[in-house]
Amino acid sequence: MSLAGELSHSEIQRLKGLGFEDWRVDENGVRIYPSKKAEYISFPKIAYEDTHLSRDDFWSRHRVEVLNQALDKHKVDLIWELGGGDGRMSIPLWERGKGVIAIEPHYEGCLKVAEAGIPIFEGTLKDLAIPHNSLHAVGFFDVLEHIEDEREFLKDVYEKMEVSGLVFLSVPAHSWLFAEHDVALGHYRRYSRKSLRRVFEDVGFEVVSCEFIFTFLVVPAFLIRRLPFLMGQRRDTKIVLAEAESILNLPRPVS
Repeated sequence: MSLAGELSHSEIQRLKGLGFEDWRVDENGVRIYPSKKAEYISFPKIAYEDTHLSRDDFWSRHRVEVLNQALDKHKVDLIWELGGGDGRMSIPLWERGKGVIAIEPHYEGCLKVAEAGIPIFEGTLKDLAIPHNSLHAVGFFDVLEHIEDEREFLKDVYEKMEVSGLVFLSVPAHSWLFAEHDVALGHYRRYSRKSLRRVFEDVGFEVVSCEFIFTFLVVPAFLIRRLPFLMGQRRDTKIVLAEAESILNLPRPVS
């Protein structure tokens, strides 16, 4: 078993010692919850079925690197990822030796994560009934904007965290950039630093750091996405996702 595998296995055993009940693992390596929740999640299932998302695109590579540096800075070697999707964050972290346990309500996303050997639960954090005050590090990346009742979700996260626990996340920035792309992906909102800090502090979290990444994409996003949206442009979800994929897959810099 790899170092990442040992870390994740030990974490599940630790929680079982606190009363956590592990779920049944199916033939594909996915931990199954008896009641499906995916139909209540504001993210298009088609994103897993009809597109060939790559973890090697520019956006994913940079976001993983920023997170990996933050985990190293805070000496975190294992993280629970909520809304793990198809593994764009969890798989690269796993390959870097970080322990990861993922939770994802869409089975199609779970399959890709399970193929990498990462423990993954098909469901939500609330479904797992994890003991209160038991998690040291939790992450959710481009997830919060998909949740209609963000405060209720964050309250649940807060209850599960140790007193010194850490939360790592990313969200789409600037409400004035809300456009067709957000609608297609099921976003309820975008965030400013002020609004993001407020919702976390209202729940009880202390915000340690809140920074922008990809600032150079703000102007192109406004011109390519926001302006057409303001002019009434609405297209099929498949077309929007395919366009986003082509934009993200920028060539690697030559080193």
